[in-house]
Amino acid sequence: MHQSWQAAHLRGQQSVGVWETWNAAFAVQGRTLAQHKTDLDLLLTQAQQVRDQEAVADAAATARDNNYNTLHDIATRMPSYLEAQLTADSLRKKELSRVFDVRPDSLRGLTERCRRLLTLWINVNADRAAAVPPLPALDLDGVLVAVFQAKFNGHDELVQAEITVSALAVKLDETLIVTEKRAHDLNTDWYQAWGNYYAAGSPQKAALSQVDTGPVTQPPTPLEIATLTQSGLSVQVAYVPGGGKHATTLLLLWQVDGVDPGFDHSTPVLFAGQTVGPYVVGQTVNFKTRGANSINPSVESPVVTIVIA
Repeated sequence: MHQSWQAAHLRGQQSVGVWETWNAAFAVQGRTLAQHKTDLDLLLTQAQQVRDQEAVADAAATARDNNYNTLHDIATRMPSYLEAQLTADSLRKKELSRVFDVRPDSLRGLTERCRRLLTLWINVNADRAAAVPPLPALDLDGVLVAVFQAKFNGHDELVQAEITVSALAVKLDETLIVTEKRAHDLNTDWYQAWGNYYAAGSPQKAALSQVDTGPVTQPPTPLEIATLTQSGLSVQVAYVPGGGKHATTLLLLWQVDGVDPGFDHSTPVLFAGQTVGPYVVGQTVNFKTRGANSINPSVESPVVTIVIA
């Protein structure tokens, strides 16, 4: 189960506290405080339903896996045990070799080996019952062939049961996601509507400080240019390590004095350094960086200049 519903529920509780205290009649897109409280309660109910169903799915998976492991253990040990029990001239040796021919390293392989082993085991027990004097049926540490057959025949049912209950857990989780989105969207829309409805300095707007809106995005830090080094008619740019943090976009900009009215040229920053140009001998080129994110669209470094020689 995804856990983001908890953040929506917590923020919703905080929003409801402000909403209910200051203006319970306030509505957003026709949705009311009562409807939001219903969704928040529903989040708890649906989350518990998902947990319960996932526990059922885990139990079903454990039952399936335990049965698989038991079948694999028997299918691995019993053929060798039978080999030791069969006489050298036994007509069942050929059947036994067909069992050994199949490796039980996959579900398909295990299924085929179990099928061949079951037939051989039943036949060997029939031979032993017909012997004079009769011999007892073979078991494997107390496991009779009938028990093995029941586990083999019932494995498909265990697999299907796990698939069914897991599918229901997924369906319940999808329902929870729908409710979570509805609650999250109203949390966000209510916060925006409330914050703009009430004037700055009002107690209603100040109450929004009680609502945790999640991690605060930090403004970008400037990425300063460490050195400009001429290489031919191009310029190698190196940066001061550690700058440009929190920037979602980071550009190197330049301007040729007397040619460009502003910093009209740009390219994405390469922290390891980069080469730009070529320029013309005698030109003065100014460089700076600009970082941006959702908090601050423009954080620039100091301008650094080089004259092309």
